Amino acid sequence: MIKLPEKLSILVACDYVDMRKGANGLCVLAQDELKKSPQSSTVFVFYNRRKDKVKALFWDKEGFVLLCKQLERGKFCFPSNRFSPYAISHAQLNWLLCGLDFMRLEQRPESEFSAYI
Repeated sequence: MIKLPEKLSILVACDYVDMRKGANGLCVLAQDELKKSPQSSTVFVFYNRRKDKVKALFWDKEGFVLLCKQLERGKFCFPSNRFSPYAISHAQLNWLLCGLDFMRLEQRPESEFSAYI
């Protein structure tokens, strides 16, 4: 698994895209459909109609990084009732890429102790 910088926000497209698109085509979608600059500190997540492929695009100072994952069996879990792009956490992106339903999982709160036995 690739570790993304924590400063990057993550934005998921609300509708499927043509997975033949490369970095340039997805940049146009980020700008036109998601209303964000492709060079912003954002990871843009796109998926195909069958929901078995995911592409993530982000800018890393020298150029665009395009990550792609294809499931051989099953589908990625994306909500089907979204009408606008939505933000997810880094943990949710990792869960998504592992094939888990990231909308149902919750990260445990970090424990803090003031006294140790």
